[in-house]
Amino acid sequence: MTIPFEFPRDKVKAGDRVVVLDTIGTVLDEVEVVAVKALKAYDRTLLVKVKAPSGVARRIAGIRVQSPHVTMPLHAPVPRREDDAVVCRCGRVTAAEIRALVRAGYRDINEIKVVSRAAMGACGGKNCGPLIQRIFREEGVPDFTDNTRRPLFLEVPLGVFAGVGEEGEGDA
Repeated sequence: MTIPFEFPRDKVKAGDRVVVLDTIGTVLDEVEVVAVKALKAYDRTLLVKVKAPSGVARRIAGIRVQSPHVTMPLHAPVPRREDDAVVCRCGRVTAAEIRALVRAGYRDINEIKVVSRAAMGACGGKNCGPLIQRIFREEGVPDFTDNTRRPLFLEVPLGVFAGVGEEGEGDA
C-alpha cells in the first residue's frame, strides 16, 4: 500500500514501523515501511510504501505523525481570553492585535490594514471591517478613518478569454 505523506522526509524511512489510521483517525495496525519515494512532480509529498495485511490495506488513509498524548483532553478547561477571537479570518488577525494597534494610536483602518494585514484578504474587509469598527468604539475612539472599499471583482473584456486582444498585444 502506498500512502501520500506531506511531512518532512526525516519523519519516516524504510524499515520504520508506523501506525496507520483510517479516514476518521482510528488506529488500524502498526506496519513496516518498505520504501519512501520523492517524485519531482510532487515536491512536497512523499510516497510511503508500507507492508500491510489486505484487510487493513484497503482502509488505510494515513500515518500517525504525533504521539497520542497530544490529542488527550486536558485535566481542566482552558479559560477563554476575551481577545483571542479571530476578527479577520482571511488574515487570521485577532481582536488582541487590533486592540493593541488602536491603543498604540492608530486611527485609520487603512493603516491597520497595512500593519496587520486585516481587511486585505479575499473578502476585502467585508467581514472584518464592521468588527474592527466595533473595536474602535469599545476602545472609546469614536472618530476614525474607515477602510477604503475595494471591489471584489475586476471587469475583463470577453475577448481576453478567447485570446483576442487589442492590436499590439501579443497573441500567444
